Amino acid sequence: MPWSVRDLTATTPGGEPEDTHTSGLSDPEIYGQARLWASPLRGAVGRRASLSLVAGVKVPRGENDVRQDGERVDEHAQPGSGSTDVSGGFAFLYLVDPKSAVVNVGFAYLFSR
Repeated sequence: MPWSVRDLTATTPGGEPEDTHTSGLSDPEIYGQARLWASPLRGAVGRRASLSLVAGVKVPRGENDVRQDGERVDEHAQPGSGSTDVSGGFAFLYLVDPKSAVVNVGFAYLFSR
């Protein structure tokens, strides 16, 4: 399980800054990648280019009701998000030479609840 440490400073015009510090279990995420296409094996770099499908999910297992002085702290200071997110996209990789690569990743959230 991931652990989150959050520091938030809120200020209002003419007011004193208010610091909030929280820590706790965060939301676990898992991602997978499946190669859809790859160029033939060639020379020293092997496969020159490939296209992959990338997908992931984040589940709301982290703490999302942290309180200080009896009040729930700001959403941005909560270690967990309280939402389930499903995401996906494509990744394209091109090997320039054995030590260099160009990667283009197109990614989009598909669902957040």
